Amino acid sequence: MADDPAIEHREAQTKAEDSLLGLLDRIDGEAEASKRTVSKNWTENLRLSRGEGQWKSTRPPLFLMNIIGNQVERKVAQVSESKPTFSVVSRLAHLANMAKVLDKTCRAKLEDEEFPLITERLSRFGMHMGCGFVSTVYDKPAAEGMGDIVLLTPDPRSVHLDPSVTEAAKVSRQARYIRLDHVVSLDELREQYPGRGSLVKSDDRYSRYAEVGSRSKLGVVSAAFNLLPRVFRPMEPTVQGPVPRTVLREYWIRDADRTTWPGGRHVVRAGYVILLDEKNPYWDGQFPIDMIDWRMDLDGPWGVDDIQDLKKLNEALN
Repeated sequence: MADDPAIEHREAQTKAEDSLLGLLDRIDGEAEASKRTVSKNWTENLRLSRGEGQWKSTRPPLFLMNIIGNQVERKVAQVSESKPTFSVVSRLAHLANMAKVLDKTCRAKLEDEEFPLITERLSRFGMHMGCGFVSTVYDKPAAEGMGDIVLLTPDPRSVHLDPSVTEAAKVSRQARYIRLDHVVSLDELREQYPGRGSLVKSDDRYSRYAEVGSRSKLGVVSAAFNLLPRVFRPMEPTVQGPVPRTVLREYWIRDADRTTWPGGRHVVRAGYVILLDEKNPYWDGQFPIDMIDWRMDLDGPWGVDDIQDLKKLNEALN
C-alpha cells in the first residue's frame, strides 16, 4: 500500500521546522555571545544617569551633584530641538508634481510619528549605550484595513547583530542576520498570528512578579528591557500577573538559498513555535532597520557612550 501523502507532507514540515529552529538557535548563541562584552556597562550607565550608586561612602554626603544626569538632559535637548529638513525632488520634469505630493506626504508622516520624540529617544539611547536604532516598517493590521508606515525605535538591549558588522551605517548591507525581541501579551500574539499563535504558552519571566515585601526590586517592565531577564529571583515567592506575556524573536536573515529567498528571509518565533516564515516583503531587499552610533567605535558598530567618560569626573567632584 502506498504511503499516505498527507503524513509525508507533515513529516517534511516537521523536518524543515526543526532545521530552521536549529539555525535560529545557532544565530541566538553567536549573537548573544558577541553582545555580552558590548553591553557590560549599560546597566551601570542607566543607574548612574538616574543618580543611583554615585555615593560610595557609608556616611551621608555633604555635597552631591549628578553631573551625568545633567549632561544627558543638556545634550538630549540640543539634539531633539533641531528638526531635520529635507526635500523630495525629481530629476525628470514630468514627475515634478509627483515629487511635490511625496514631499508633503513625507513631511506629514514625520509630524504624525512625532519625530522630535523619536530623536529624543535615539539621543538617550546613544548617550547611555553608544547607539540607537530606527525600524521603518509597514504595520499590516490583523483585521481588514490599509495599514500604515510606522517608525519604531527599538531598545538596543532588544537588538542582536551579526558580529561581522563593522560599521553602524552599513548594518542593512553587511549583516547576515538581525534579531529583534518584542515582549507581547498572549491575546495580542494570537490575534496577530491566528492558528499557530494558540500553541504559544506564557513566559513566567514576563508574566509573574515578586510578591509585596520580597527583596526583589525587579518588575515586569524592567524585565522586558533586559537581555535575558528573570522577573523573580530563585527561592523568592512570585505571583501570576493579570496579563500572560511572552517574548517574540523576529529575525531578518540573508539566506544562502537566493532562489527561494532572493531578498532575504523574515522569521518570527515564540519559544519553539515558528509563527511566520516568509521572504523579505520589502522590494529593496534590505532589512527595515537602521543603526546610528553616538560616537564612532573603530572596533565595531555599537558606538561609544558618554556615561563612562563622565563617571570619573562625577566621582572627583562628589
